[in-house]
Amino acid sequence: FVKGTLDFIKNPENKDNAVFTFVDITKEKELSELLLKQSIEDALTGIYNRRYLEDKLERHVNLAKRYERPLSVIMFDIDFFKHINDTFGHDVGDKVLIATAKAVSENIRNTDIFARYGGEEFIIVAPETTKEDAKTLAEKLMVSIENLGFEEGINVTCSFGVVSLEKPDTKETLLKRVDDALYEAKRTGRNKV
Repeated sequence: FVKGTLDFIKNPENKDNAVFTFVDITKEKELSELLLKQSIEDALTGIYNRRYLEDKLERHVNLAKRYERPLSVIMFDIDFFKHINDTFGHDVGDKVLIATAKAVSENIRNTDIFARYGGEEFIIVAPETTKEDAKTLAEKLMVSIENLGFEEGINVTCSFGVVSLEKPDTKETLLKRVDDALYEAKRTGRNKV
């Protein structure tokens, strides 16, 4: 990458000459891209972080309302994750988080936004997706995660909440409703949608 400037100067015969100056900005460009990546990406899992998710969710809510299009949100977390960390150590807990993120990333669309919301909690924003289709996706993801194999002999399950945008929803009410749905799944037995 280069940045160029063009200047006109008078030569000794009082004629205009053009002077082009080019500066290599490859390192600056690489640093800028690295900083952008670090500002939107979860360092452990490589998926989006909460800040990026909330910004994009706000935009998707506004677009879905404006054009009266479906929008669904899936929130899930790993069941008994604290037990995994306490029993096997944080390095194994990290391995579980990374494998879970990878399994989900391989089963969603490029247009979906997948982010680590905090700790062992994740969110998928699914534009152009009805609640029924989002529920089907969540059930597929639940099975995919449950089928992950870990050398430590750990079986990982997740609980899922699924909601779709309703007319009065804002980003905040949508997040609150999906959080409530997730906790209802946990309260009524875990490893369910």
